[in-house]
Formats: sequence, structure tokens, C-alpha cells
Amino acid sequence: MARAFVGLCWVMVIVVWLIERQSAETVWLGAALAYGPQAFWPAPVALALITALLAHDRGASINALLLVLLMFIFLLGLNLPIPAQPLGNQRLTVVTWNVFNQFEHADEFKAEVEARGADVVLLQEAFDPQWRKTFSDWKGVPWHDGWLFTRGKLTTGGTIPMGDSWRRACWAKVRLGKRDIAILNTHFTSGVAEGLPIRRFEGGDETRFAATRESRASQMAACVAWTQAQKGPFILAGDFNTPANSKQWLPIRAMAQDAFTARGVGFGYTFSTKLPLWRIDYVWASRDFQVLTCETIGGKISDHRGVCAELEFLE
Repeated sequence: MARAFVGLCWVMVIVVWLIERQSAETVWLGAALAYGPQAFWPAPVALALITALLAHDRGASINALLLVLLMFIFLLGLNLPIPAQPLGNQRLTVVTWNVFNQFEHADEFKAEVEARGADVVLLQEAFDPQWRKTFSDWKGVPWHDGWLFTRGKLTTGGTIPMGDSWRRACWAKVRLGKRDIAILNTHFTSGVAEGLPIRRFEGGDETRFAATRESRASQMAACVAWTQAQKGPFILAGDFNTPANSKQWLPIRAMAQDAFTARGVGFGYTFSTKLPLWRIDYVWASRDFQVLTCETIGGKISDHRGVCAELEFLE
């Protein structure tokens, strides 16, 4: 009984992993698995481990323990990186944060980012004028969804369209020391499961609620086009509303590094703060940098946790 239960859990975890990695958003089941919370998968595996232990089945218990380890790494995204070796070159600290327009707590947000020595702060859902007032000693580029703030010299900035999404993205060229860095702050339109016919009803009229798979791909394609156009160091960050195991990341991974994957410890879940189940906020850096550290920050002052990454120029 115990061995059969453990074996069934092995099959379950392998099938889920294969669907997520091979099919992902191309089929509805892959979308549901990729965008659904991964946190419930430990439940049957933990039950199988308990069953094996109670049965005093050593072989089943060892198999179940191994499955627990693999599940935490490959399904839940447990990250245990090798620590970076600082080179002594110029550093840059970046914070991205969907602040849920909690403008009454703007001073708390500012205190959080300044405590970490942030050079660049990317805010999403920061609509109220209070954000500009609170960060009045920073240089900033506004956009419909928030702000891009920097302590460096702001040389130019603006917005770009994001595929077929109604949202745009905010970009800037920033000079820190003798370095020029291109930065893109983005907020993808959200959808819990891309490609699924999730709808809402308003006055009897059925309208689409979730962004489609094609819309998400077009937003990612806009980010790819922007990164390809850069001639030097760049940073791409924000609320992507896309989990880490999505295949949508493949073209970005070919050009940049996910700061949390490089140096973050743990799961890095950023949403929601009440029940963190998803990692959907990211800092991506060009390969002109090495990532020194990356962590989530912020406690409960927004529905998202922020992401803080410390980068170092390679030369």
C-alpha cells in the first residue's frame, strides 16, 4: 500500500512537471498547471511519506523523501544558488514593486528601498500624486501605471507600446557614475490562466476577463524587441503576471538573467503577501552584470512583495 501510494505520487509529479515544461500555455491543462498555485502539490506527497513511515517501509520512506526534495526544487521552485564572489566593480541596486497604489504608506515604501541603498526604483500601480511628492528628491519618469525613479542622472525616458495590451511600459536611460544603463519598467495585463476561457458577466453580456495566450506572447515580444535594441547594459523589471515556469520566458532567458534564479534563496514568491503562492515580479539583468544578491521585501504594505537585486558590473 505505502509503496503503491509513493509510486503514484512519483508518476503525478513527473507528469505535472512534463506538462508544465513541455506544453505549458499551449494546452489548457498546461496553462492551468503553470499558472495555478504549486503549493498544493506537497499535500499528497507528504501524505505518502507519512503512510510509508507509519508502515515502517524503509524503501518507500526513502523514495518519498527523495520525491519531497525533487518536488520542492522542480515544482515549487526552491532556489539554492552558489554565492557570488564580488569583483570590486561598480554596483547597482534595483527595486521593483507593485505598490497597489497604497499612497498613504508611501513613506514606508521609500524607507524600505532607501534602507537597501536602492539606485533605481520601479513602481507599478502608483497612480496617486503622493508618490511623486514622497520621492521628490529622486529623478523620475512617469507613466500611466506608476513611476521609474533613480538617484542617478536621468538622460532620457518615455514609454513604449506593449503588443496588443492597453498598457504601455516605461523606459529610461540612466547614468550612474560613468555607466549608462537602459531600464524598462513593465506591468503585464493579468490572467490567472492564459488561453483559458475565463469570463465575467456584466448585464448578461459575456466579456473576456483573462488575457489570452496570444496577448501575453505579444507583451513578451515587446520586451524582447526592446532588449534586442539595446547597445549596452540593460535591466528589465516589473510585475509580469507570469510564473517562473512559463515557456513565455524562453526568449528573455536567451538575452538576460533572472536575478532571483541567479542569487535568490528560497521560493521568491511575490504574490500575494497574505498567502504567497506565485513568483510573478522579476528583475532581469543583461549579462554585463553579475548578480550579487536578490531578495523579496516589504511585508504587508502592498498585495505584492517587492524584489530587490544587487548587481555588479563585470568590467
